[in-house]
Parts: sequence; C-alpha cells; structure tokens
Amino acid sequence: MEEEVRRILARSVQLADDPAQHQSKARRAETLNTVSMRPIGEFDLKAISDEIWNGRTL
Repeated sequence: MEEEVRRILARSVQLADDPAQHQSKARRAETLNTVSMRPIGEFDLKAISDEIWNGRTL
C-alpha cells in the first residue's frame, strides 16, 4: 500500500507533457490561491489550541 501511495503522489506532482493538462492544473492552483486566506498577523497555534480547549471561540 505504501508503494502505491508513493506512485500516486509521484504522478500527481510530475509536470504535465500535455499543455491542456498543464493549463488545467494552473487554473486549479489559481482558484485555490483566490479562495485561500493569508493569516492577518502572527499565527500562534498554541493560543488557538488553548482557546479551543477552553471552549472559547476566536
């Protein structure tokens, strides 16, 4: 199973020889960048975790 996962991952990150497939991947990457958010300041995972465990919301 591990070998199968490695092969799948290797195929997914290989550069596409087909220009149409390359454009499709580029469009998906642009879409992900469009809908993603960048942190607004310093990211403190411990503070976030503490708030979650203490039952508070951000």
